[in-house]
Amino acid sequence: QQRISEALASFQRTLVSAPSAFDRWVEGDEYAVNESVKRGFALFNEKAQCVACHASWRFTDDSFHDIGLNSNDLGKGALVPPQIIIMQHAFKTPSLRDLPENGPFMHDASMNTLEEVIKHYEKGGIQRESLSPEMILSLSSIHLRARYSALNFLIFLNEYRDNFNSAHENKMKFFAIERINKIFFHMVNRLILIILITASFITCAYSMQLHTEIQKEADTKVHKIYLLHHDFEFDVYKVSPGDIIEIINQSDISHSVYIETPDETIINIDEKLYVQTPGVSVRWKVPESGEFTLRCWIHPVIHAKLLISQSID
Repeated sequence: QQRISEALASFQRTLVSAPSAFDRWVEGDEYAVNESVKRGFALFNEKAQCVACHASWRFTDDSFHDIGLNSNDLGKGALVPPQIIIMQHAFKTPSLRDLPENGPFMHDASMNTLEEVIKHYEKGGIQRESLSPEMILSLSSIHLRARYSALNFLIFLNEYRDNFNSAHENKMKFFAIERINKIFFHMVNRLILIILITASFITCAYSMQLHTEIQKEADTKVHKIYLLHHDFEFDVYKVSPGDIIEIINQSDISHSVYIETPDETIINIDEKLYVQTPGVSVRWKVPESGEFTLRCWIHPVIHAKLLISQSID
């Protein structure tokens, strides 16, 4: 076992990361990376707070965290007392340097692309008691452009080349990607503008229709019919088609008013408000000419005639 440990240690000492495009940018070469990479690095350090775990030149804090993967593997948790819940499903933070070009990623090789990894952090992982507090600072609120900026940062962190002497070559290659990004987001902005203009037209049309309806309602005559303790205020009410009657319960008891047509068809004035308690009122738009009767389900003796005609004498 001692020899195995020594052999692994000797092998690990040979794993030395070469300077990357990101390193050259840190050292002052502004053409080493494009603007998208710079935005990704800013997101990494600020809003997303990836640096909370992926710190230092090696981009790791050498600590153990549960990042909410869908796995039954307890990781470090299998080696510590079960009372230490924070260590359940916890695995050591890997370095972000020398990442494989095509995956797999995560300790269980459950993800094949860096984009999958970023989307995992956007969702925040499986919510459980052992989930690392740093996962609260996930990428849940970032937009599509920020995701690809973070992706570009990780790619350029692992971009190694020998022929770095031509700054012009670097600029032309890296900013070609930036130009594509600008064209893409310009198209997105145009689409958003078209959507906003369309929405404005729809809103304007709706406002005009609403104004027309409000004006019609304002022009509609409202007849107030007062319901007293055991009778209506009057025995007969005369209204015109299209008018509105408002029946107001001015008594200290509850009523349940309905309308009876000439052929004894029952019309409930308000399907949601069958009972009118004291002080409550209900409205009904008069539909057509004819002679109707106002009645009460609770107090059958209460009734009044409702005469509807084009002209009211």
